[in-house]
Amino acid sequence: MSEIPLLTVESLSIAFLNHTLEWVVQDVSFSIHNRQSLALVGASGSGKSLTALAINQCLPDNAVVASHSQIKLRKTPLLGQSESTLQTLRGRTISMIFQDALSALNPIHRVGYQLDEALKQHHVLSSTERKHRIHEMLEAVELHPQLYTAYPHELSGGMQQRVMIAMALITQPDLLIADEPTTALDVTLQAQLIQLLKRLTQTYHMGLLFITHNLQLATQLADDALIMHEGRIVESGPLTECFHTPKHPYTKALLKATDLNLTTSTPPSNTAPLINIQNACLSFQSGPFWRRHHTHALSSVHLTIQAFETLALIGESGSGKTTLARALCGLNRFSTGTFRKHGAAHDWRPHDIQMIFQNPTASMNPRFSIKMILNEGLQCQRPKLSASERHARIHDALKSVQLPLSCLDRFPHELSGGQRQRVCLARALCLKPKLLVLDEPTSALDVLVQSEIIACLKHLKTQHQLTYVLITHDFHVVSALADRIGVMKQGRLVEIGTTQSLLNAPQHPYTQTLIRAAMLDPSS
Repeated sequence: MSEIPLLTVESLSIAFLNHTLEWVVQDVSFSIHNRQSLALVGASGSGKSLTALAINQCLPDNAVVASHSQIKLRKTPLLGQSESTLQTLRGRTISMIFQDALSALNPIHRVGYQLDEALKQHHVLSSTERKHRIHEMLEAVELHPQLYTAYPHELSGGMQQRVMIAMALITQPDLLIADEPTTALDVTLQAQLIQLLKRLTQTYHMGLLFITHNLQLATQLADDALIMHEGRIVESGPLTECFHTPKHPYTKALLKATDLNLTTSTPPSNTAPLINIQNACLSFQSGPFWRRHHTHALSSVHLTIQAFETLALIGESGSGKTTLARALCGLNRFSTGTFRKHGAAHDWRPHDIQMIFQNPTASMNPRFSIKMILNEGLQCQRPKLSASERHARIHDALKSVQLPLSCLDRFPHELSGGQRQRVCLARALCLKPKLLVLDEPTSALDVLVQSEIIACLKHLKTQHQLTYVLITHDFHVVSALADRIGVMKQGRLVEIGTTQSLLNAPQHPYTQTLIRAAMLDPSS
């Protein structure tokens, strides 16, 4: 490592100016050298992202940085620099991958335009050279060059995240800040991204600040670790030392939370099928009416869901997991095949299948209070209920997900990520569904909150006699919750079996690849 660090942060303290100064980051100090990867690990709200935003000078207007704090890029102080100077550094010298890709991408511009915009801002290249580099970068993050002409909303969550990664790396920055870059990616793409970041860190002599709640990914990528709790660094040092011989109680709690209680249950054998899908296909049409293009999202899917079981659907981004889930909820329609709900027709009501979406923040109206959000579904689906009955259901639902009644008068942005996810659960429970479709319910949550949500889901399943369809790329969540696992690839269900048999003895080569990528294969 060079004598002068690439980045030096000394005594960084950040406060928000409301009625009084509230210090949310206090006395944070660290340095990053060329070719060094540093993992910043901690729970939601611990100050990780604020620390990253302070480096780029992108803090909110009401944020105050203490006068004694220092941030240096080599020998150049960053605090107090003019906006024009910072503009030349952002994206070219310091690049950042944001956690919420869809919010960070411009919805009205195509992918190629947005990548080209970054190159034109920071490099003098011809249009041919820029297009060639864009295609190279798209291939580097495992995206087809044809996506050059796609809009962000036409991509899956994992694809959007890979576009963000390509945009950050295309300028070949000296320092890359990656804020939860793998949140929406499946295990195979996570492994590929980790290898890509490791290679680029060495190839371009790049420093990397890796913000994550995934301790397993941190061990694969980082050289050193900072453990952050309530705005302070509570432990630091070589990553192997921090994780194998932790000293601080908070680090021990994080590591303990990753050791989820693995389920040993098997699918209920004495229950009738709840849903049966036979030879189902689903395709989307795009393009002008004189030149329609058909994209086959699902092909020949055969699936039976038993009552009171938890069925997990796993597979790469774009494999058709969410498309199948949305078809179960009626948000997509199967093109061909049969979709049968067992039981008498009058036993099924429109609200008996509810979906918990991947991004809880985006699935709630930011202008509504929590009480209005919970009440809205009841007013639409159960209009005959009186105000007192709706009030009772809301209170019962909040109690079930272990949220205080004081949350009712708050707005989504005033809650933590874990609390927002619990509100989405409560909203579904108010309608007393038979089947809950959970689309990545823990992907954006840190390990401590993940363990709380998993415990909550287990309790709710027993209490309300629910059936779950779980979509996730996290095998630890699968092994903690699922009775059976279905593996999807390119719109097909290639393997299905009990959790224990499929994780211990996968038959399909694709399933074996997924499990090896997740480091769950005992032979790997």
